[in-house]
Amino acid sequence: YKSIKLSTPSDLELRKVGEVQDEVNVMTGEVVECIGEIVLDGSESWSSSSFASTNHYCAYTELPNSINKQSINVMCDSLPTRDILNVSNDNAGCIINRNNGTGAKQGNLVVKIEKNKLTSADTNGLKKYLQSNPITVQYQLATPTTKTVDLSVINQDGNETKLRTFDD
Repeated sequence: YKSIKLSTPSDLELRKVGEVQDEVNVMTGEVVECIGEIVLDGSESWSSSSFASTNHYCAYTELPNSINKQSINVMCDSLPTRDILNVSNDNAGCIINRNNGTGAKQGNLVVKIEKNKLTSADTNGLKKYLQSNPITVQYQLATPTTKTVDLSVINQDGNETKLRTFDD
């Protein structure tokens, strides 16, 4: 028996949102990316949304065309995520709009933030908030992309080798 160590590039990040995930084939080095990511830092174009409430300001921005607009697979690092149908709750959240009849276009990202966290309850207040508190959103891509990465395989003697598999 000889052991080997398989290493991926340090910048390779595999993501998962819901049941959808990026995958790597260790035999070929092919990576299938199914998840996209955007960082909301206040530089986006925001529009006020009708989902605002007494305690919350609500706005939406357009996500890249690469998003799967029929999916609600979205994950946010600092806000809970919900379906657009549950946005009327008086809770902060991060929501992908997959419904054309709600005011914001299908595929837009709706963000609902407590007004007391904003300097003003408008898009300028939201942009200032995001400059200090960026939000990372991961979402399902409409079309997965495939790329190849270099995988290194080192045997127990410290020598580079090939990855081998054996039947049974």
